[in-house]
Parts: sequence; C-alpha cells; structure tokens
Amino acid sequence: MKLHVQVTKGNWDIWGRYTRGGQQFVWYPKVVARPPWGWVDIWPYMDWDTWPDVMLTSLPPLYAQGYGYQQATGYIGYKRELNERTNLDLAFSYDMFDFERFIQNAVNAAYREDEYYAKAMLRHDINKRHKIACGFEYSHQKLGLDSVVRPDLDTVNSRLNPMPRWSTDMYSILGEHQWTLSNQFTTFLGARLDKHTYTDWLFSPRASVIYTPSKKDTFKVMWARSVRANYEEEMKATDLSTGDLSDPEILDSLEIRYERQHSENLSLAASVFVHYNLELISWDQASATTGSLGTQKEWGVELEAMYHTDKTRLSISHGYTKLYDFDLEPNMTTFTTAKPYGYGDDLANWSNHITKIQGQYKIDDRWTLDGSLRIYWGFPGLKDLNQYSLDAVTDPVVESGWEKGYRGNYYLNLGLQYQPKENLTFRVDGFNLLGIFDKDLNKRNYYADPDYRSHAAAVGVSVIYKF
Repeated sequence: MKLHVQVTKGNWDIWGRYTRGGQQFVWYPKVVARPPWGWVDIWPYMDWDTWPDVMLTSLPPLYAQGYGYQQATGYIGYKRELNERTNLDLAFSYDMFDFERFIQNAVNAAYREDEYYAKAMLRHDINKRHKIACGFEYSHQKLGLDSVVRPDLDTVNSRLNPMPRWSTDMYSILGEHQWTLSNQFTTFLGARLDKHTYTDWLFSPRASVIYTPSKKDTFKVMWARSVRANYEEEMKATDLSTGDLSDPEILDSLEIRYERQHSENLSLAASVFVHYNLELISWDQASATTGSLGTQKEWGVELEAMYHTDKTRLSISHGYTKLYDFDLEPNMTTFTTAKPYGYGDDLANWSNHITKIQGQYKIDDRWTLDGSLRIYWGFPGLKDLNQYSLDAVTDPVVESGWEKGYRGNYYLNLGLQYQPKENLTFRVDGFNLLGIFDKDLNKRNYYADPDYRSHAAAVGVSVIYKF
C-alpha cells in the first residue's frame, strides 16, 4: 500500500506519505539440505555422517518466515529568494518506521524508529565566475520504541537482545564552491562534515574539473571520498560492548567521463572508474564489535547512448566491473569475494557485465508505450565462492551442480499509458514478463548462495489524478 498527498503553493512544498508492505520468505533461512532430501531444518542434528538418513525418517516441519513494515513521513519545505543572487532553502521532516519480524509461525520482533530531520541551505552567486552553497543538517533518531501494532511484544534482535530504547544525533555541515575559470573550464570543490553520537567527525570531500573544448564535447574528472557511518544497531552494540566509537566505511573513487552531443537527437557518453577503493566494515561475533573487514579494490567502465525524437526516446548502457584486489584483515571472513582464498578475482554478488535498455514511444497525444530491459550477464564470482566452500568443508551441505544460480538475470518490464486529460493518467504495467516464457530468466540470487528465487510475472494498474 502506498498513499501520497502533496501541496505546492508559492514558496511552500508540503507532502505526506504512508507505505505498508512486507515479504514472506520462500526459503528456510537455516542450515539446509538440498535435493534429494529437500528444504528441511538439519540444525538439531549436526551429525554430518548420519544426517541424510535421520531427515528421511524424521522430517521436521517447515515454518513460515517473513517481515512486515509500515512507514509514515511528513515533509515541509520552504524556498525563498532573498535577492537576485541569494536563495534560502529550509526543510523539516518527520519519519516513523514500524517493523515486525515473523519467524516460526510467530512474531519474534516488533519495534519502531522515529526520525526528526531539519535542513537549511543557502546559495549565493558572488559574481559571474564564483558561486557558493553552504548548509546545515540535523537528524535526531529515537530507536527501540514500542511497535504501533504490537506494543506489548518484548523486542528481540540479533545484536541487542532485548532491544533497548536509545536515541542518537547527527550534525552535518556541508558546502560547495563553483568556479568558472573560462568558457572551457569549470571546477567544483565541496565537502561535508558529519558528527554522529557514536562516531568521530566524518570528513567527506569531493572535487571535479569540467572541460568543454566545443559545444559538442565535454570532459569531466571527478574525485570523491565518501565516509559513511555504520548502522545504528551495530554502533549501539559496539558502545554497549566496549564503550568505543565505531569506525566508518570509507569509499575513495576517481572517475573520468566523456560526453558528446553528437547531433540534435543523439548523445553519447563513456565513464572510466580508474580508482575505486572501499574500506569495508563488518560485525565480529567474537568481540561483539564492528571492525575493519578489509579493502575492496576495483575498476570499471560504462558506455551510454541516448536517442530521442518528438515521439521516441531510447537509451542503452553497458557497464563492466572488475575486482583486482581484496585485502582481507587477519582472522576475518568475507562473502564479498573468494579472491582472498585463492579462488578467482570477481565479486561474488555482483555481475561483471550489466546492460540496461529503456525506451518510450508516444503513439499519439494520449497513448504512450514504454519499457525497460535489465540484464545481469552472469555471476562467476559467486561460483568461485561456492567452489571454495565445497573444497574447504568436509561433507559440504552445499552440493555441486547448481549452475543455474550462476547464470544471468533478465528483467523485462512493459507499460502502456493513457492520458485523456492533462490531470488524469491511467497506466497498465507488466513486470518480469520474460518469466512467461522461462521462469528462471527472472531469477534473483541470494547473498553468498547459489540458490535463487524465480520471480513471477506480474501486472500493475494505476490511476493518477492531479489537482
């Protein structure tokens, strides 16, 4: 369920949104045996020499697993032009997230999180060559609150058991400077500084140089360091365990991009990610703290083409990602890749090649046809990870022969829109349509596992009215 209402008038932008949903898991998230024994719980047995015979004679029941949530958000935004060169942007929002986990035919966790967020941004044109923007953000979160639906349930969680009530604050200062050196060169220099209750100051700078030698060609060089705090629950668990502040996750990236407006209807682009280093953090069960997992290093290329006319819009892109190093910290394990263990040099849960095609055709003033096709061409890194598991474990539960899990994923969506009036729109959308011909084309892989779920083809109908 999704409900949204919005009012925009003058300098004010006010909206509210409510969403409600969930998912029932179709697999059993414990140690399991695969065919010919089926999806059964083998955790109570733990005798790898006799477990097949035990399960064949005494199969435990399968339990329903899933989760549900509801989220309500209210937003008030105000923009004001102080003078011809200065603008002020203010915003405030409230967000409520209510969560419920359902395991073994019973609700075992139910809790709520509230967030209060405020932002103030000032933009000023100093002169024709220099522009600046600066601002302040504040976020206050209250966590571990009683669920709206199940306030009587004692909340249980994997890290905090039972989940306590606590609150956190995040203060952020951000700014950017744009300098037009000439008609050909423009630079951007920006940064943000964040302080969370359970972290030190987090500094995230970025810089870009734009070069336009002609009206058709543009070159961009973009460098950025993104420093991100961990999840609230992980940081709270570290604080309770050691009293220490939590380490952040750090991403350093360098991208070189070329764009060409080849003609009035055709534009081309190419990006090369020369440098992409991600310092991963992970939960360590032994110490009950979050620490450094290792450094993931990769490079990539993306090619894009966009064509449009009065009636037609078509875009296609293809990306290639390659892992070239992974420095795993001592005594840590990872499901990100099997490279540290000497198996391959690919990411386990990401396709090296990804193609995206989007198109739209305007039949007439009222009817529009659009669609998209996304292709994940294969998961060789996942195959390497599972081969490592097969070789490393005696009598492995993960058996060989699950080649379909490593094949590509293909998602085709098509939509038809009818707009009889400017403020009224009807739509019919078809999702995962290739599943009509072969259900496994729509598969989605599970994390660090050769198993997958084949998503069913689906149809959605919507009516949009603006007033």
